Amino acid sequence: MKQKNPTFSSVSVKVYYTCENLAAKNLFGLLNRLATFFSDSYKKMGVWKEIQEKLTTGQNKLKKLQKIGETRWWSREKALLWMFDGNDCLYPIVINALDFVATSKTFDPKSISEANSLKEKLCQFNIIVTAHLFLPIFKSIGPTSTYLQSKNLDILNAFLMVDKCIADISNLKFENVLKSSKDFVLKMNNSLHKIALNKEIFIENEFS
Repeated sequence: MKQKNPTFSSVSVKVYYTCENLAAKNLFGLLNRLATFFSDSYKKMGVWKEIQEKLTTGQNKLKKLQKIGETRWWSREKALLWMFDGNDCLYPIVINALDFVATSKTFDPKSISEANSLKEKLCQFNIIVTAHLFLPIFKSIGPTSTYLQSKNLDILNAFLMVDKCIADISNLKFENVLKSSKDFVLKMNNSLHKIALNKEIFIENEFS
């Protein structure tokens, strides 16, 4: 399929190198740090599970932060979607859990400092905008890439999916990314307010 449609291969390569951009590295590096932070001790994982149990229902209780591997392209997609996509995204849970660790007297100074650093990074508007730039890209490329690797591949359908994927990415507009980012910030600030989290926490809604 790649030989018959080198365009999709070219798009995939371009997206890969886009992920090497400094803003993208900061975003995906942060997502990986978050996953590592909560998984490196039973105590922090206990905080994560307790808050997740309190704030989520059904299948959402099974979601965990995804570690990102250099050679596992899908791990970036999963980490991004689970953190930022949809009404049941993990973002408010992560902020809540980080704030718990950062304000707790039972954690060591290193963990408290790291929790504060991660919380501040996650509230930065440039991180949120970068995430919302990549969300539509991964939503388009992800299903297409999965289908191209399937055993029962229909060539015509594959070409149509590739063409749609290319069109979707080509039609991306920054003003739409900016609007979706601001909508996300408003929704998350309201969500954090409803769960009576630390009033000092405020997610940025413009570039600093």
